[in-house]
Amino acid sequence: MFTLKVKNINDALVPAAQLLQARGRIISPRNGEETIELVEPLTTTYTRPQERVLLLKERDANPFFHLMESLWILAGRDDVTFLTRFNKRMSEFSDNGERFNAAYGYRLRNHFTRDQIKEALELLQHEPDTRRSVCKYGIAIMI
Repeated sequence: MFTLKVKNINDALVPAAQLLQARGRIISPRNGEETIELVEPLTTTYTRPQERVLLLKERDANPFFHLMESLWILAGRDDVTFLTRFNKRMSEFSDNGERFNAAYGYRLRNHFTRDQIKEALELLQHEPDTRRSVCKYGIAIMI
């Protein structure tokens, strides 16, 4: 098992990439593109977890897009229009230019005619220390 103890996501990226390069193995997933994976688990401990927006120049990430995408997910949306206001290229990732086929937020809020986020919040309100609720992209697990 590998362990990284870093201040925030910005400090984690380079050592994680170096670890992947040094100890990873090449795999070929279903879409045919080669990728690298770690065979052993990686645990990352953040001493400042509230600093979670990647701001490295090399990544050219837009923190406003990250915020708006998070709100879009929580709202359960699957439309392209809202996200393209913050990242023009988002429409390239849609099958039809209007909707995303498997948007996480939409699936969490609507799949199986259930609102998994609402159910998880209700459970946590009644049992704040529970570990019985997990939301996972269209499947809610209540143990």
